[in-house]
Amino acid sequence: MMKSIMVSMAGVSLAIAGPAAAQSPEWTTPTIQGYGKIKNYPNAAERPIPGMEYKLVWAIDSDAQREGVNRSLWSAARVVNLLTAGGVPQDDIDIAIVLYGPAIDAALTNEAYAAAHDGAQNPNLELMKALHDFGVKFYACGQTMAGSDIAESDLNEFTEMSLSAQIVLTNYALQGYVTMPDG
Repeated sequence: MMKSIMVSMAGVSLAIAGPAAAQSPEWTTPTIQGYGKIKNYPNAAERPIPGMEYKLVWAIDSDAQREGVNRSLWSAARVVNLLTAGGVPQDDIDIAIVLYGPAIDAALTNEAYAAAHDGAQNPNLELMKALHDFGVKFYACGQTMAGSDIAESDLNEFTEMSLSAQIVLTNYALQGYVTMPDG
């Protein structure tokens, strides 16, 4: 008798857990392939608003990593994936990223990165290319570059030198961009 009650209870537990587990969407990277994975919950209370223009700027000063790339660049890829999966067209997504402090290394060419990191290749270039191809603008802080002896020719093809991170952030804020958290 006790055994049949336990088996019966286990069946009830599976019946309850089964549908909930089946409803959880898979991790995907719908727009920035391989980076910024998301689970798209169609019934979430807050979702992207198609038709709204998303003007976002990141100030990245950390070289912390996530899945082998800069954590904040990965986060920017996640936001792109969330917005596009939520129905926001690419033309309504305008993103700028300024790299400064320790994060400046993500802005380097493979050659400049290798010189600073014992021959290692810049792990962020593939992600930066995918974001750049989507339309993301990248800036490197000229003041960080000066303090780190980084020449403009050391910047990768996706990144432009700015006068400073503060100027980028001020200019974009005055144009109505929302500053996103680093990380």
